[in-house]
Amino acid sequence: MPGSPAMQPTPELPAEQRLALVVATSTYADASLRRLRAPAHDAAGLSEVLSDPGIGGFTVTQVIDRTAQDVRLAFEEFLTHRVPNDLVVVYVSCHGLVDARRRLYFAAADTRKDRLAATGVEAQWLLDQLDDCRARRQVVILDCCFSGAFAQRSKGETDLGLGARFHGHARGRVVLTASRATEYSFEGEPVPGEVLPGSVFTSALVTGIRSGAADTDHDGYISVDDAYAYAFDRLRADDVAQTPQRWLYGAEGEILLARSPVGVSPRVAEVARAQLDAGTGGPGTPHAEASADEQPDTTADAPASADDASDGTVPEDTVPNSDAPQPVLINPSKPADGPAHRPPRRLPLPRTRRGRVVLSGIAVVIAAAATVTPMLVGRLNDPGPHGRYDRPRGLILVNDKAVTGSSDTGQKLRWKRTYTDGPMYAPVTGYASQLFGTGLLESVEDELLTGTDSRLGSAVAGKVFTTIEAAAQKAAYEGLQGKQGAAVALDPSSGKILALASSPSYDPSAIAGASKADRAEWTALNSDKKKRMLNRALRQTYPPGSTLKVVTAAAALQNGLYSNVDAATDSPVPWALPETTVQLKNEGGGACKNASLMSALQSSCNTVFAKISNDLGNIKMRQQAAAFGFNKEIATPLLAVKSVYPADDGSLNALDGIGQGSTSVTPLQMAMVASAVANEGALMEPYLVASLRTADGKLIEQHKPKALSRPLSELNARKLQQMMEFVVEDGPGSTAKIPGNMVGGKSGSAQLPSGTSATGYAWFISYAKTQESGSPAVAVAVVVETPGQTGEAVSGDKIAAPIAKRVMEAVLNR
Repeated sequence: MPGSPAMQPTPELPAEQRLALVVATSTYADASLRRLRAPAHDAAGLSEVLSDPGIGGFTVTQVIDRTAQDVRLAFEEFLTHRVPNDLVVVYVSCHGLVDARRRLYFAAADTRKDRLAATGVEAQWLLDQLDDCRARRQVVILDCCFSGAFAQRSKGETDLGLGARFHGHARGRVVLTASRATEYSFEGEPVPGEVLPGSVFTSALVTGIRSGAADTDHDGYISVDDAYAYAFDRLRADDVAQTPQRWLYGAEGEILLARSPVGVSPRVAEVARAQLDAGTGGPGTPHAEASADEQPDTTADAPASADDASDGTVPEDTVPNSDAPQPVLINPSKPADGPAHRPPRRLPLPRTRRGRVVLSGIAVVIAAAATVTPMLVGRLNDPGPHGRYDRPRGLILVNDKAVTGSSDTGQKLRWKRTYTDGPMYAPVTGYASQLFGTGLLESVEDELLTGTDSRLGSAVAGKVFTTIEAAAQKAAYEGLQGKQGAAVALDPSSGKILALASSPSYDPSAIAGASKADRAEWTALNSDKKKRMLNRALRQTYPPGSTLKVVTAAAALQNGLYSNVDAATDSPVPWALPETTVQLKNEGGGACKNASLMSALQSSCNTVFAKISNDLGNIKMRQQAAAFGFNKEIATPLLAVKSVYPADDGSLNALDGIGQGSTSVTPLQMAMVASAVANEGALMEPYLVASLRTADGKLIEQHKPKALSRPLSELNARKLQQMMEFVVEDGPGSTAKIPGNMVGGKSGSAQLPSGTSATGYAWFISYAKTQESGSPAVAVAVVVETPGQTGEAVSGDKIAAPIAKRVMEAVLNR
């Protein structure tokens, strides 16, 4: 701009080891997997900007068109031997495939769709490698198409839970995907005589980094957030029916992806240098720091500014130094397409013509036949980022009353989502944002809510009727106010989810629009140390503490180790942990030596239940836990991360049996445990959506309750009910008593180190029955995080049980 001060050179990137692994597969031996143009081109372009020492500064390894074994070996070698201060980037571009059990695979050159387990690269396996990697900053970029993964519509099919699948035990992981599961990923249109284009998402990332246009605050750095926001805006401006997604797990501050080749504004140069000198690793929150006249216009109908490089061209002065080190290439079968080793050409960002769908990979699994068949799902005229907002969005209802709506903005993106009691219902509804896509039910049922579901018969959006009971949800939400934690309530006889609360929460209305305020709130939410957007009920695992003793008691009864709950057990005090000299003791001073199961559960005797777990062995304990739902994902249809009963031996398995080992559970899982006990041993599949209907009330789909498993026989379930009811009637769980009703419960407390101070977790699981019917009305699990507090201060009976009681009373009094 004339008269503006000259841009100054960008400060150096932080001193750290920066490594990237770029995996791309374009050609496939399986003839039913169509060849893709984009991956090889994308791999070349992304590798070029990342490896340029003046931009990304990464050491890049490429794995192009290799076998599944080669890909797995490359992943493992890349992620092994990393150190905590390393920054690692993993990029994957290929066909995405899902098998009949909803396991996600990345296709390699030799992948066979009828033998995915043997020839594909399973996403869970990759997650395990990422979890084992010591690097505390991990960036995972997936430019694969997962749309149409199922030939027949079933609950959960439109939400593959990509964010949940790559959560794991992340302490600093950012996951970017090119699209939602309900959308296609697009390859750009081929231009005669030009280089074959890449995908619109990766091309936008590369263009934003290479040109410096992603550095919208001109601080000289391009963070992961900057690159994502630029790509999102470019796809929206180009009217591509594709919504990039972003998930943040435990990462604090900015992860710097590149330096801007353009330079840094004099007004922010000194701030940036000061922060680097202070050891922060780069600017904090660029959008918050930029002055008002520096903020980009984020309204949907505003034209791109000059800083956004709206013509998609690459300035001549951004051509990388020809002496720059080139990426390492792992023995490709043929040279990769695209300008891997020459200066970038001045090409526009690839666009996609409306009405013509070019897929970057699609696979459909027919579960009944356990075979895979190519298939297009949905309509070719699905609304793009603009079209989806030209009509009111469908409703999500609780007790037949809408908790969502739409407001007319009068802008190009006309209809904006609104929420009633947004923070209370956010763990259920999720969000629908004009800037940031959708989450949770808004994502799972997006086709119905946008009017594009073929079963609607018209373009008028439909309605989603949930199983949530308003009174129970309110009781859970209010009980958790001022705390960090979650609560889940189930109807044991049907599996209906009656309450699903997470605290602290957020208001989805605040990110529903396309204003600067919406963008600022999104940035604040994703950098919030309290993780307000985290669905703690479904997607956070915790150590279960003594609530796990209910599972161990069930294992003792089911395996015949003990049958009489009032008979003495063979349980010395103290009890030496196997293969150690450690003497396990009990808390609270209860009479635990040779205590009966009844007394042991009431007094929460560590020695009794640890010895039971040891006597039964890990295999039987894992089998019992699996019967309750452990070690597998649960689709409600919102995907819940799996709770884990690990494959441990000796003293570790003994500690697992009392919830003090490496067991980890979601609140949903522990509500399922209480539910199965209350329901005479039958565990019903938990579900959140009661029915789908048209706008005028015509039924489209009705959920039918079904049994998930039988963890207990009826006889043993009744014995365990006696034990849990004894805990409440005459034990420490008395704070959960509800006069005139039968209540069973079990408290627990656990702790894990969290940084320099320990964090405690107060638990209570319970169920309530009416004395008149004797039928289980509700099962509840509550967990409350207590940062900085451990030991006796973390009492499930005092902290969590009163919340559980409120929820149970709300259901009983409905």
